[in-house]
Amino acid sequence: MSEPKARSPACDICGVEWFYHGGMPHDFEHDEVRASTQREPLYLDTEIVICSAVLAADGRVFRCHRHHDGLRVLEAAGVAYGAHEQEQGFVTSRNRYVDRYEALRIQRAAGIESVAPGGYRGKQLFSEDLY
Repeated sequence: MSEPKARSPACDICGVEWFYHGGMPHDFEHDEVRASTQREPLYLDTEIVICSAVLAADGRVFRCHRHHDGLRVLEAAGVAYGAHEQEQGFVTSRNRYVDRYEALRIQRAAGIESVAPGGYRGKQLFSEDLY
């Protein structure tokens, strides 16, 4: 008989294991953004970029791995979005949506190097710079 798997840490708010919870903070409820009550870890005093995101025309923010993934999700869901570059941005460790320019300033201020070959390109951050 095999040993039971070790349990993953539980969410501080709802007690659900992070594996089943999806590891997502409690900031989305019924497609409306609300302030997260999840405490920010003490070691994250410096704001950093967490993931790519796209901004819908109605103001909702959709997190994604790559921007084109987020645009496909919006399109499949029938959610309107613009073709302007400010609709492609990032979410930070403080749960803020920022454009590509501010995202690059945040990463540089935090001393985080790009993982892309050749480093950062120009004045904008790209998802390839994160992962």
